[in-house]
Amino acid sequence: MLARHFLSHFCQRFGVEAARATPELLARLMSYHWPGNVRELENAIESLVAQSQGDGLDLSLLPGSGVP
Repeated sequence: MLARHFLSHFCQRFGVEAARATPELLARLMSYHWPGNVRELENAIESLVAQSQGDGLDLSLLPGSGVP
C-alpha cells in the first residue's frame, strides 16, 4: 500500500506518467530488508521515479540491486 502511494505521489510530483506497481517492482521491494523503514522506502521510490528515464522504471536504481 505504501509503495503504491509513494509511487503515485512522486509520479505526480515529477510530472511523470503514472507508473504501475508491477509484480516485479513489488517483489523487489518486498525482498529488501528496509533498515530505514518507511522513510527509506519513500526515499527509494522518490529516487526511482526521479532518475528513471524513458517509459519504464529502472529497477536497478532500487536499494539492494547490487548496483553501486
